[in-house]
Amino acid sequence: MKVVIFIDHYPHVNFFKNAIQDIAGRGIEVIIIVQPRGNLTSIVEYELGLPYMSFGHYQQTLIKKALNLLGNEINIFNYLLNNNWDVATGVSSTELTHSAFILRKPSVMFGDDTEYRLAYYLIKYFASNIVLPNCVPAKGRNILKYKGFKELAYLHPKYFTPKEDVLREYRLKANNYVFIREVSKSSVNYKGLKEGSLAYLCPEIKKMGLDIVLSLENKRLKNIFDKINYALFSGRSAHIKNYIQNKFKIYVNGYNTS
Repeated sequence: MKVVIFIDHYPHVNFFKNAIQDIAGRGIEVIIIVQPRGNLTSIVEYELGLPYMSFGHYQQTLIKKALNLLGNEINIFNYLLNNNWDVATGVSSTELTHSAFILRKPSVMFGDDTEYRLAYYLIKYFASNIVLPNCVPAKGRNILKYKGFKELAYLHPKYFTPKEDVLREYRLKANNYVFIREVSKSSVNYKGLKEGSLAYLCPEIKKMGLDIVLSLENKRLKNIFDKINYALFSGRSAHIKNYIQNKFKIYVNGYNTS
């Protein structure tokens, strides 16, 4: 059996890593397709150590995203048409789902981003199965639900143990810092985001004697946060990761923080 896996975002490497090792141990061949984004291909090479095919590139504007998607649809379809494989999987992978549908092959897509409705609707009527956590309000004949979060695929205690010595690199102490993550509105699901909306919280956090670790997807926001060393995030995925690790968290949707 041959399984095609599409990876176009950094967390997807973590999400599929343990599954790839598991099915490879059962003699199942894995075909990896990557859409380059920043240093994603380097991470795929380091973490997975497997050959891969590369198509398209991450784009910032809506028009470029649409053109890139169209190009990927054509190129990935042609690749799959001329190669032997049995099932396709990814995280809301539109191009892989459509190709599998046309070629009459099964596809299993994962997801959990309730804010990204466009990607869901682009695969809803074409995927064989869409696997979602119970908290996602989606229904359909091809919807499979489970109790949990997809991040457990790599943050479950079976696979992950936190290393507190990592904190020393940033001169942080355990339980004495706030991690702030600001996503970029270049993503379609965060198009209406007010970037930098979390900056006003930082002085208050510092008054509490807490350090801040800042993670910015849009590096141009550095001047807004001005010399603050911290981490907090308005994106959903980091909130989920903290939840799984039993860390206190505040999720801000970024659209109205007044």
